[in-house]
Amino acid sequence: MISALLFTSALMLNLTTSTSSSLNVKNSIKVKVNSDDAVVVREQIRTENKEKVEEHTKLMIKSRGELLTDLEVIKDTNKQQVVERIYTNQNNLNEHFVEKYNKTLKRLSEILTKVEQNGADPALVADAKNAIATAQTAVDAQSTKVYEFNITSENNLGQTISAVISKLRTDLTSVHKLILEAKTSVMDAYRSSLN
Repeated sequence: MISALLFTSALMLNLTTSTSSSLNVKNSIKVKVNSDDAVVVREQIRTENKEKVEEHTKLMIKSRGELLTDLEVIKDTNKQQVVERIYTNQNNLNEHFVEKYNKTLKRLSEILTKVEQNGADPALVADAKNAIATAQTAVDAQSTKVYEFNITSENNLGQTISAVISKLRTDLTSVHKLILEAKTSVMDAYRSSLN
């Protein structure tokens, strides 16, 4: 956490953005940034994300309907409510982390763009771009997942639920590791721009 703060503060000290949408680099060289292209790319990303959210919502509705039919096996209404609440919480948790990971990758891409314009080693920049692309692919795959409970009887209910919770935790951890690798790659590229 501290290294991330140092990285961000060091980046802000070395790169300052002026209001005329140009980038002032340490040695007073100005590089023009085409803001029209950035707006178009952002709009494309927003459209893609809306489509993914709609698709995920349809999957959630379908899965929720299946859950309600599976809950008929459980006779205790309190247990039914608990299972339904856990199902909702697990899928909401997945959505929350996917959104958080997308924001992190977007920020890493923005930082990498600034670092690249500051004269970083092209090989390290390419590695960082590949790491970000790999992490983004994993986040996109994670966003399509719906964590369902396959309830067959009331006897193995706890085992079924704990297996799904464990699967979610494992999936999120693997995506998080890819994001940390992308962050490390961006930091390496940044360090190369200081030399």
